[in-house]
Amino acid sequence: MKNKRKSLSDEVFEKLKNDIVNVRYKQGEFITEAEVAHRFRISKTPAREALNRLNVEGFVESIPHKGYLVKSLSVNDILNLYQFRTILETASIELAILYASDKDLEQLEMMSSEKFIMNDEEDYRRCAEANYRFHMLIAKIGQNPLLVNALSYVLNQLRRMLFLDLKNINAEEISKDHQEIVRIIKRKDVDRAKELIKEHIKASQDRVFVYRMF
Repeated sequence: MKNKRKSLSDEVFEKLKNDIVNVRYKQGEFITEAEVAHRFRISKTPAREALNRLNVEGFVESIPHKGYLVKSLSVNDILNLYQFRTILETASIELAILYASDKDLEQLEMMSSEKFIMNDEEDYRRCAEANYRFHMLIAKIGQNPLLVNALSYVLNQLRRMLFLDLKNINAEEISKDHQEIVRIIKRKDVDRAKELIKEHIKASQDRVFVYRMF
């Protein structure tokens, strides 16, 4: 029974986290145990476990007698996350160049060539998910699980910003950036790859502040 409840709370946690990073739950919105239990047709115990885990990972804040508040990101939070993201992705692309196999390169190339038509919110969410998977694949190719876990945390914290960022940029621009990143990885040009990933991240950060997406 314990394992079943554990897997159930894990499943609910993942679904709630996905809803938060894809802005189905907005910053400042409350989520309650009763609401989660009703939505997923579960008891309050796995609902509470899932929400507590979201609290520990910094997606929500527990407010006594009210529920769980979807946390907002401050200016300093965003700056720190982008700074850490730059450090992590600079390291991950260097490791990817070192370890990438032909199969890895083929998969990166395929992902970078994926096309998106932006008509509605779900299109933006699919593009944001693809963007996340692309950057995470580069990290995974580098074969450092600590780096992979750290980057996953940072990108998930930023995904609300990155989702909104897509509304201010043509999806083709992201695709072109990704294709250029793959081309440089294939060339094994470490210095240019690190420079390019920094430019890619800085452009995203600049848009977040220009359009005040927080």
